[in-house]
Amino acid sequence: MKIAVVGAGAMGSRFGVALMQGGADVVLCDVFTAHIDAINNHGLKVTDDDGVHYFKIKATSDVKTAGNIDALMIFTKSIHTEAALKLAEPILSGGAPVITLQNGLGNIEVLERTVGKDRIIAGVTDYPCDFVGPGEVNFKGSGYVKLMALGKAGEDTAGKVDALLKKAGLNCELSDNVMKEIWEKLAFNCAMNTITSVTRQRVREMGGSPYGFELCRLIAEEVSKVSAAEGVVIDLEHVIATFQKVIDPKKSGGHITSMLQDVLAGRQTEVDSICGSVVQRAKAAGIATPHLKTMYNLIKIVEENYATRLT
Repeated sequence: MKIAVVGAGAMGSRFGVALMQGGADVVLCDVFTAHIDAINNHGLKVTDDDGVHYFKIKATSDVKTAGNIDALMIFTKSIHTEAALKLAEPILSGGAPVITLQNGLGNIEVLERTVGKDRIIAGVTDYPCDFVGPGEVNFKGSGYVKLMALGKAGEDTAGKVDALLKKAGLNCELSDNVMKEIWEKLAFNCAMNTITSVTRQRVREMGGSPYGFELCRLIAEEVSKVSAAEGVVIDLEHVIATFQKVIDPKKSGGHITSMLQDVLAGRQTEVDSICGSVVQRAKAAGIATPHLKTMYNLIKIVEENYATRLT
């Protein structure tokens, strides 16, 4: 099975390696040429609990060179999904299913406009990974992956990807209610990503504070009200239990969230597709989300003032 991973940052690299370990023919695709060149010249450097490893994995900055594929996995930030699909047009003409495990809302709708719902495999993951620099990533902690084909065309591929990831040692399973799981992950990200980014704390420091943990719960409760208005009832206590799990230093407590990584690097964050999308839907439904709206506003202030921030 040949799989192209478009968006070969931290998570794209992690899943590219896992799919390769599971037996797939994988090519990483990314416009960050320094990263691609480093992988091609030296291999992908991975640091995990077992030490340092180098993986010889195919990588390219020209998606067309990937050739015929059996599946495309999109792992860009949500703000780049549409651009990634446009770049991938040459290898999508064969009808390959498209997989998204991206954060936030809106990715499925973008994919549906481009390839149709029948070819989409949607899912979530909470495996943590940090991008260190060109050709280098850190795999941190444990996690899960849940996948669901949204149409008949993706069912066979979803089963194969599930088997590949399991063979690589990832905790993966096929879902029958992926929208519930997407909203649960969204509730988690709306809280964890924004609070760590505003406080500039790793997961364990933020979550280890009773104030941080209380704010996580308040934000998750607000998101759960919005999801219910959208017809998706989430398990709020499961979300809270996930907070408790990830702040454990033995799990992923030392992880720097992707949004905080963007803030520290002075990059645009995914706050609009994560928090902004919920705030907009809450407003349309007449639901108050004061804690979430405050965190959203704070991140936007940070983004707007990178040039003048104090060091």
